[in-house]
Amino acid sequence: MIWAKRRLSSDEYIPYQEKFGPLMRAQKSRCHEFVMVAVDGDPTGAGEYYVGVPDELSLRLFDGFSRVNEDELPEAVDKVLVAGRTNAAVVTRFKLRRC
Repeated sequence: MIWAKRRLSSDEYIPYQEKFGPLMRAQKSRCHEFVMVAVDGDPTGAGEYYVGVPDELSLRLFDGFSRVNEDELPEAVDKVLVAGRTNAAVVTRFKLRRC
């Protein structure tokens, strides 16, 4: 899985989240490899958004996102925005912070 991150405001993430639907429908056998999570940042709603995709071609759709190594991912996230129902990457990789 390829991971990337970008700092976005509270509503800037929406166009990127919307890209996952067509990607997951086009690659049904790999839909468990698509992930989007976020770590809240400051009171304005800006935060770090992380995407996980299975290949370079999919990553090209996420302009402005910078690749990160898996060891650079946060241990805990505030939001899970995209994840397949049986997505082990989310279940085993991230702890979900409580509201």
